[in-house]
Amino acid sequence: SINLAGKQRRDRVLVYAALVRAAELGVVLPASEERLLGWLTVDRDARGGYGSPRATRAVVRALLGSRLGVAQASRAKVTIGDRTIDVAVPSQGRVVVPLDAGTTRVVVTTLGAPFLARFERPLARSFSHPPDASASPLHLDVAWPTSIVANQVSTLHVTARSADPVSAILRIPLPAGATLAAGASGVRQIQGTLIISTDLGTSDSAWDIPLRFMLRGHMTAAESRATTDNDEPTVAPSAQLLVR
Repeated sequence: SINLAGKQRRDRVLVYAALVRAAELGVVLPASEERLLGWLTVDRDARGGYGSPRATRAVVRALLGSRLGVAQASRAKVTIGDRTIDVAVPSQGRVVVPLDAGTTRVVVTTLGAPFLARFERPLARSFSHPPDASASPLHLDVAWPTSIVANQVSTLHVTARSADPVSAILRIPLPAGATLAAGASGVRQIQGTLIISTDLGTSDSAWDIPLRFMLRGHMTAAESRATTDNDEPTVAPSAQLLVR
């Protein structure tokens, strides 16, 4: 038996989605496929998600692979601000609904067979302004050295933590001419990027990483990222460096 009592939404739906896929493969389960799909519906949040990108992807794949995923024509109402658009969705192909640049909220209501809705928005932003990380349980801070002398060792200080215990991968791109100056526990350099695979908790995990900068001049250290299987990446801003 599987005990899901006290589990978070994202953990429950991963189990339900796996059971739906198993039912489609002919595995006999105590609960019917219809009941499993009903439990998935109950666990959907007010915005249509399931607690994490990974869990939402698993549910979508399970739904598309189920008998509900058989291609059928459908209809939808798309509400953009005060405006509502009726959309005919074909059984094959896609429909594009353009959004104004200032759109901040869209509601899609299904009037027929289920379908997959995808929202896309091109975004150009400066490296110095990372995306808002307030919704992510991850925190990443990358402190580049301030007094850098070419061909001498400088120390990069990295700290990371998470609101929930998770396994994470930190990726820190190095500027041109920079390289690891010595071995650092848990740190690898792969094609100009420092990679740290680690388990994070609520307390800070910290790394002091020795670097050697081979080139002089002004340069930009690109954004660093912390990623997990369950959550959107957290981004540490870029930095302007001067190597003397």
